Amino acid sequence: MNLAEGILLGVLQGITEWLPISSSGQGMLVLINLLGVSPDEAFSISVALHLGSLFAVIVYFRKMLWSLIQDRELLKFLIVASFASAVIGLPAYLILKDLFSAASGEVATMFIGAMLIGTGLLLRKNPGATREKYNSVDAMFTGGAQGLAVLPGVSRSGSTIAALLLRGVKQETALSLSFILAIPAILGLFVLDFAEAGLTAISTPLIAGVATSFIVSLATMHYFMSLSRRIDFSAFALAIGSIAFFAPLILIGFEVFF
Repeated sequence: MNLAEGILLGVLQGITEWLPISSSGQGMLVLINLLGVSPDEAFSISVALHLGSLFAVIVYFRKMLWSLIQDRELLKFLIVASFASAVIGLPAYLILKDLFSAASGEVATMFIGAMLIGTGLLLRKNPGATREKYNSVDAMFTGGAQGLAVLPGVSRSGSTIAALLLRGVKQETALSLSFILAIPAILGLFVLDFAEAGLTAISTPLIAGVATSFIVSLATMHYFMSLSRRIDFSAFALAIGSIAFFAPLILIGFEVFF
């Protein structure tokens, strides 16, 4: 992997981490099919690139994270959701990792997209107030959805955003919570990979990729947060659902072509 490839992978990670598609899946797809990297090494590089997104979340939501000391509601949500993620995710990974292919994950992501599109269409006919607040049931539902994202091809952000939107949480709040939940998710992924494979060899292209991922992640999060404030709930659900539904079809075609 050279410097230009590292930067390109950083851009890809910085965008796809926050879209309702699997960022790990897309990064590994490029590494394996275009750069000729082995699957094990591709996974470790993908995990390392996630660190840029992790630092971006911490910087972007630094004020909200600092308020965790006083905001017991947010702290409770993160603890319950992270616990639910572990309860669902670890057994799913151990039991289904050999049975659940990337193609299956893409189908699951398309199903999530279809549910969101249906939600958006229903709300266009019967618009209702969406909730600013969230509760423990929302946290368990969202954490469980995030836990399933350990499976190949399943989008973490797509799963958590869909869970919150389908629970009736306002889109701006849903995005914020989904993005913040990336912190324990990425840290857990990094620890698991480190325990199994050790630290990825540090190189200039990898450092450039992590730095690029950080910058692009900041820009992407800012864009999505701004977008969520400008459009109504139904339009947002339709837009996110369409990306989740059609992106896997494009990626499946990409895999067949290459």
